[in-house]
Amino acid sequence: MPTNILDTITFIEDKTQKSVTTAYNSANKHTLVLPNKHLLGDDLTSKVLVYGVQLEFSSIGSNTTTCTMYIAYDAAGEYLVMPEKTVNTQVGQNNAIGTADFEVDHPIKHRIKDENTFYVWFKVNHDNSGNAKCERSTIAYMPLL
Repeated sequence: MPTNILDTITFIEDKTQKSVTTAYNSANKHTLVLPNKHLLGDDLTSKVLVYGVQLEFSSIGSNTTTCTMYIAYDAAGEYLVMPEKTVNTQVGQNNAIGTADFEVDHPIKHRIKDENTFYVWFKVNHDNSGNAKCERSTIAYMPLL
């Protein structure tokens, strides 16, 4: 049994490079498959407490200052798990590389029994002439029983 809550935080990521534009695009979403193992009962529906989501970008350029994302239950993006959120993008020494960090602190349970796949939809305020890429989506969560 973990003695520290930080021992139970887990990370799942999608490292598929996707273009990112100024509008949501179904071809450019990331897929996150969360665990669906539970200690009690036979319900395999994914249930987790999401702490945060981080998106990593390349070729964003200095004009990309905000990122908006939401998490959906379905690939079409119609059923939201987490409503749309916008944050400022952060860049390092090279302003072509950046991140967007979303604080979530929200429990989620998949709406379909025994399902565990979620979809991260994202867009930016400026796509650097179509060159911007999302390199990775990472979700930090704690499994719930």
